Formats: sequence, C-alpha cells, structure tokens
Amino acid sequence: MTHERIIYITKHGIKLGVSPEIGGMMLYLSKNNSENIVRSNPILYDSAVAVSPEILRDIVPFIGHATWLGPQSDWWQQQSVHEERKQQVATWPPDPTITEGAYTIRNKTNNSISLLSAESPIWGVQLQKDYVINPDGSIFISVTLIANKKTVAWDIWFNTRVHGFHDTYVYATPENIRTEHVISPQSTEMPSQYTHGFFHYTACEPPHTHPERNSKTFIYPQTPNIYMFSEKNALHITFEKHQKSELHPEQALAELYIHTEKNAEKSFLELEYHSPYKTIHPGETMSAWQVWNVHDYSGQKNSNEHIQFINSHLL
Repeated sequence: MTHERIIYITKHGIKLGVSPEIGGMMLYLSKNNSENIVRSNPILYDSAVAVSPEILRDIVPFIGHATWLGPQSDWWQQQSVHEERKQQVATWPPDPTITEGAYTIRNKTNNSISLLSAESPIWGVQLQKDYVINPDGSIFISVTLIANKKTVAWDIWFNTRVHGFHDTYVYATPENIRTEHVISPQSTEMPSQYTHGFFHYTACEPPHTHPERNSKTFIYPQTPNIYMFSEKNALHITFEKHQKSELHPEQALAELYIHTEKNAEKSFLELEYHSPYKTIHPGETMSAWQVWNVHDYSGQKNSNEHIQFINSHLL
C-alpha cells in the first residue's frame, strides 16, 4: 500500500507510514509485505482538510496510531477559545490541531522521521513526534510535549487502533483490572476472559438486540507490555512502568477500548498507554516513548496458543 499523503520509512522488513498532513499519525505498519497491522481508513485520507482551532467539528475516523493528552475530562478545560465547551466540560472531540492538523517534517532518513505540530491554543502545547526503525527491526516511538505560552497539566496518551476482532493480552493481577461496559439502547457489553494471568477481550458481534458492543478496561499491568495478535503477526508494545501515584486518577497505565458492530470493517480495538501526569510551565517539556516489535505468527487464533507464543517468544 502507498498513498501520496503518507511518508514511508523502512528497515529490516518493516515498513511504517506516517502522514504529516493528518496529525503526524502512523497510518500504516507491515512486516515483510504483510497486511496493514494498524487499523486505518485509506478512503478517508483525501478528505483531510486544513484544521483551525476556531472551527468546531468532529474528528475524521482516519484511525491509526495517534497521540492524545490526558485526562479526557480536561480536553476543553485549559483553553479560552470555546467557552461553551469549557462550561459543558466537553470530553469530545480531542484537540483538532494536535490530532488531525498538519505537522512539519523536522528531519527524515530512510528509517526515521521527526515531525512537529503547530502550537495549539486548545491544549496549549506543541507535540514533537519521532519514529525510528532500529537495525533489528524494532520501532522506537517518542513524543515530546512542549509548553510554550502558558502552564498546563497533562499526561501523554498513546492510542494505537487495530482491527476490532484482533486479540490483545495484558498480564495483570485481577485487583488491578477494572472493566466498564457501555450499556445503552445502542450498546451492550463485550465478553472478556482472564487466562493464565492475562486479561483479554473475546471480541464478538453484538446480539440482534443491539447494534454495537463497547467496553473499556483500565489496567495496571504486572509488566509494561501489551501483546496483540493479527492473523499472521504478533505485535509486542512495551513502555515504562510508572507508579500508580504518578498517573492521573481517571487514567490507567494501560487501557483497552473495544468497539464491534455487525460490519467488521467498522470495528476497532484501542491499545492505550498513559505517561505520568505533570504540570508543565512555559519553556518546559516532557516526553514518553514506546518500543514496538512485530513478529511473524503462524499459530491458531485462540488464547492458549497466543499465550504460549507470548511465553515462548516475547518474554
């Protein structure tokens, strides 16, 4: 897959695509010409338009790997551009400048790219995003938050969207797992399992009584890892393990959000990480990172084989 709005970097069989025009998001990832490992909607790429913080609109579901700031309840509380949203304590959408605005390319090589957002009056920051494919094929992703004109308080929120029927595992004790299902006339719960110390959703279509299933799980994992299995690949995401006291109380170190519909192409699963919550003054920065490893996988689609693969190859 290639697209004019995406810039690709490659190394050791890994091909990674980032769009400077669409929030600096990673919208493509493959190993040895595999299918795209991250969830994306290429049909929407050409609908990307210039973003203005003064114009209110919803985000476009490009999907991909995005960076938000947390907590979500503060998305419109540290700004004065839209007073109505501030009074409403709006929790949607995220800042359009940071999430979907154009980024400037700071530097690019065959296996790395660095991008910088415009300064946003909504979240009060700029973001620098760096993607590097290492010689061994691992991927290093870092984000630096830059406070320019005012004091702000945020965490850095990595949000990786994959297909809704892929399988994801997080190793954690039961007391450090909290699931909140979305129950409404539109939505019902998503089944999950706890197998050999791993939490995982058992993704399925909604029943005939509801058009959707939606669920969110907040996890403080034993080890700072998220494992995801597609049909032919295993994605291993690792990050720093922070103390609970460093995290905003509304967020968790690792979070999973799942949405399924009868139409599988509209389903998605979010693999999320939160950095420590900090107050940042003008001229200061804070950073967060992840390391990704993509592995070939030829086993069956079931939890026992997935967990055996994790224990044998990824630990």
